[in-house]
Amino acid sequence: MRWGVAAGRKTMVATAMLLLVLSGPVKASTYLLMHGLVGITMGSLWRLGANWGLSICLCAFVRAMGAMGYVLISSFLIRENILALITINIHASLTYLFTAIGVNTIPSMNAIYAIFGTLAWDEGLIDTAKMAGKGNIMVIAVAIFCVIIVS
Repeated sequence: MRWGVAAGRKTMVATAMLLLVLSGPVKASTYLLMHGLVGITMGSLWRLGANWGLSICLCAFVRAMGAMGYVLISSFLIRENILALITINIHASLTYLFTAIGVNTIPSMNAIYAIFGTLAWDEGLIDTAKMAGKGNIMVIAVAIFCVIIVS
């Protein structure tokens, strides 16, 4: 992003096109969803001089949406509803956990979706903090603060 947002966008598109030609559409779309959009968001916010806390939270959101897009594309390609499998397994695990500790209740699907969304957002937050700077205590502190606020 040293040369501007347009140069970063052109680099992302060129990388995606190269991956499309060399590895196919699945690899190109995976790159765009999991890395390209996060990189362009992080670079744009850095270039605009945005606050680090805002940058990390927005990049975590973009990463979580990219992960959801990746799950949806993978579901379409293998003709299996991966999102339903994930939610069913979270539901079964929580039911088993509640039974093991003696709580006789079944978690609602809204709670399951909230847990899945939180886990996806938290994974994006951790990855964004890792990309922002290794060993940067301030970035990690802001990431933990965002998790505490959301939870």
